[in-house]
Order: sequence, then C-alpha cells, then structure tokens
Amino acid sequence: MTIDFPSDAVLEEVDISITKRSPRELAPPPSPDFPFIAAWSFEAVIRSSGKARHTFAKPLTITTRFTKGEMVPYDPRNLAFWTFDEAINQWQHVPAQVD
Repeated sequence: MTIDFPSDAVLEEVDISITKRSPRELAPPPSPDFPFIAAWSFEAVIRSSGKARHTFAKPLTITTRFTKGEMVPYDPRNLAFWTFDEAINQWQHVPAQVD
C-alpha cells in the first residue's frame, strides 16, 4: 500500500504509519457480500502534539496492489474500499477505482 499526500494536504508535520493487518483482527465485514481480501491500519500523528490527524485539506490517493494469486477467486469489478469509523462503530464505503 502507498499513500500519496498532496503537498498542502496537511499544514503541520505528521508521522505516518501503515501496518498490514489480518482481516481476523477487524470488526466483521459490512456484509457477507464484501469479504475482506486484505487490511491495513493507517495512522497519521501530528509530530508537535502527538494527536491523531483524521482529516486532510486535500484528498489522499491510496494505492494497493494485489498479485493474480491474491485475487483468485475475486472479481476485480466487485472490489470495494472501506474504512472503519470508530465514532459510529461502522464500516464506511470509500469511493475508489480499480484499474
């Protein structure tokens, strides 16, 4: 996974961490029609305060890559990107494209 930040997405310095997770560690998928193929934790922390940064001034671009073996038996046209909103304890669909 890579995350591209536009230069003015944040005004302060942030430390970023991306951790691959086992889907078994997560809340259940939003529906049986959307099983997890892979999962990552993404953390952005403001360096000066240590506070988490959850919003950005510009959209970020997140890129994930899968091997053909990882995609069996999934149809790429049915892939979806989700984020877990801890405030409401629900998965939220994120607009995404597959190419």
